[in-house]
Amino acid sequence: MKNLHPQRVTTTSSGNYTIGSMWRWAVFLCFLCAAPLFLAKLGVDFSSTPDTQIVNQLSGETLTDTAHAVLRGSFTHTILEWTSVCIAAFVAFLAFVHYRSEREPTVPIIGIALFFAGSMDAFHTLTADRLIQTTASFEKLLPFTWALSRLIHACILVLGLSIVLILTRRNIKRPGMMIGATSAAFIFGAYLIASMCTQSETFPQTIFSGSIVARPFDLFPIIPFAIAGLVLSVCYTMRSGSIFGYTLILATIPNIATQLYMAFGSASLHDAYFNVAHVIKIVSYSVPLAGLIVAYISTYRTNSELARNAEDAKHKADTLSRAQADAIVHSAELMTELEDAKEILQSTNYELELQKEDAEAINAELNTINEELEVARVKATLATKAKSQFLANMSHEIRTPMTAILGFSENLRDGGLTNSEAADAIATIHKNGEYLLSIINDILDMSKVEAGKMEVEHITCSPHRVIEEVISLMQGRSKMKGLALNVEYIGSIPATIQTDPTRFKQILINIMGNAIKFTSEGGVRLIVRFVPATEDCRNRKSIEPCLQFDILDTGVGMTAEQTSNLFQAFSQADSTMTRRFGGTGLGLAISKQIAQMLGGDITIVDTEPGSGTRFRITIATGSVVGIRMINPSYAPPAQESEKPSESSDTDKPLNCRILLAEDSPDNQRLISFMLTKAGAEVTVAENGRIAFDLAMEASGAGNPFDIILMDMQMPVLDGYTAAMELRNKHYEGPIIALTAHAMASDREKCINCGCDDYASKPIDRKKLIEMVRMHTSSAAPHKHQPANASPCI
Repeated sequence: MKNLHPQRVTTTSSGNYTIGSMWRWAVFLCFLCAAPLFLAKLGVDFSSTPDTQIVNQLSGETLTDTAHAVLRGSFTHTILEWTSVCIAAFVAFLAFVHYRSEREPTVPIIGIALFFAGSMDAFHTLTADRLIQTTASFEKLLPFTWALSRLIHACILVLGLSIVLILTRRNIKRPGMMIGATSAAFIFGAYLIASMCTQSETFPQTIFSGSIVARPFDLFPIIPFAIAGLVLSVCYTMRSGSIFGYTLILATIPNIATQLYMAFGSASLHDAYFNVAHVIKIVSYSVPLAGLIVAYISTYRTNSELARNAEDAKHKADTLSRAQADAIVHSAELMTELEDAKEILQSTNYELELQKEDAEAINAELNTINEELEVARVKATLATKAKSQFLANMSHEIRTPMTAILGFSENLRDGGLTNSEAADAIATIHKNGEYLLSIINDILDMSKVEAGKMEVEHITCSPHRVIEEVISLMQGRSKMKGLALNVEYIGSIPATIQTDPTRFKQILINIMGNAIKFTSEGGVRLIVRFVPATEDCRNRKSIEPCLQFDILDTGVGMTAEQTSNLFQAFSQADSTMTRRFGGTGLGLAISKQIAQMLGGDITIVDTEPGSGTRFRITIATGSVVGIRMINPSYAPPAQESEKPSESSDTDKPLNCRILLAEDSPDNQRLISFMLTKAGAEVTVAENGRIAFDLAMEASGAGNPFDIILMDMQMPVLDGYTAAMELRNKHYEGPIIALTAHAMASDREKCINCGCDDYASKPIDRKKLIEMVRMHTSSAAPHKHQPANASPCI
């Protein structure tokens, strides 16, 4: 069977139709349908209603002429209706002619639909002319059967187009049977409707003279006409590309215009708009007829061209046969060449198949890439929104402690404070400074997580000792809020495990700190349990043994919607949490990433608004074979004595000479004050060049500095270059780098440039003094780069 899709319409010199020409015909049809309305407004009368004066003059002498005058409306109506019926029949005839030449069942099905729509018009005409015996009154029967025939016309057109669209999706093995079944269904439907109309004694009133809508029943067919012409016909035309499809779309204009003339214009039988509507209905049948005629002519021309081509091919074949007869002696050689050609064709076909498969693979890959790009775009949009919220939160979190720092600093500068008030101001400034430092550390951790540069180590440590340190830190926070803080051990736990104790401690502090922050009354419990490898550790992919920590609070709790965004970076449960409790929204996201790097996870076991939350942390322990199991118990940390009983080595003065290379005057004064107070003699250099000259001068004079504190970011000559030049000049004294960069890569960069150690800003006074003491101790060997230090990268 031939392909069900007809030849698509293209723009050629032979005059095939295009979408542009369809729009021109649409404008013409709109003008044609609107012309009677404007002519009627100008006084042209299209009605065929009999004059009442002629009716009243009925007499024996003029009876025949008067009767014809009275019946002219019926004559006109009959002529118009039968014209449309004949056109519909001719459409069906041409559709079957088209089917005979093309063997395509879609066009005859649409032709059948139009024919049976015309058949309903014929039924309407026969009933109007009293050629079919009915029981209802003529005044109600005629307008009702008109409205009914138009509605059936629209519905049959919708049904026929729907069948066509279904056929184009399937391979119909017996198109003739499908056409016959469709015809039988339409015949049965038409017969059933006609029988009901002829046997019914009453019909509803369909004409309401004096109303805005004189014939409301004639509005109903507009919807199926619009569906058939503007939806189904468009789909059919897009699939087939046939001229006939375009004319089906154009026929929508006169179909809808017919209904509008009847619904809003015709207030009685055979009036002007009544006749105009019938004429436009003929136009609606004529448009598809014109399309079929043009398609038939195009098909005829195509077939003629094919016939001519076939005749030419036959002539060429005869000529070739004669040539082959003359060259029969070379048949063996020709057969060999044909076999070779066959192999070449097979090889070419195989290569084309491979290229087709490659093209399909590339297309699939492109589709996958497009999907991934769309997902990435959505994620980027969400990330941008989250980070915008994060920046707003971060601005609030930074400005809040900065307000306290600046405010209390201004109070100290203005003076007039008592010793107690001054001490309280200093403590407040220190506390808010530490909070700002914690925010910066969280941002650095999150940046390392997102860049994939977060590193963890696995060393032996005591989980019990880490827990005690965390509880000791959290005890002060819980007491300030009046909350109970308890630890419970369920069963025994390993005395030591293999993990990163610093990150392990960071996770516990973050989760327990959150629990305390969001709890206003009640308390927080930490439940510790060892999960052997033989048991299932919730939400873990491996089967390694792990430590499980359940943190329960009696705080605000969360809804399911809030928990869905909880572990995402730059977000909290919702924006109100930030306003009520503060925070950057990074702690939980960082903790979850670290827990997963330590072979575990963080999940929410249970939560409910107003009833608290239960977090669960799992950390892989590594192998516990041969590890002693202990049963620790929790006791509240003892109060530390206010003063140490004995002095330690950290209280001894430094008693050394220090060269401080720092460009910031404020940092010069601060660091010099700290070191001088600790017993050191400090010399300040404003940049790396001055520091290099002072160090080499002191070394050449036989009185070198005991240690150099080198800021890495300075004008004239930065700290990296200054340290490298000192090492290249065989300077062997200890150099400690001072920098605000706190990444692991920054430490390596400083060491590679010749520094012995590394201290990050802001400066921790105790750690700096202890680092200076360690490197200036006579027992401590100096570790530095060789004379030819490598360039800093």
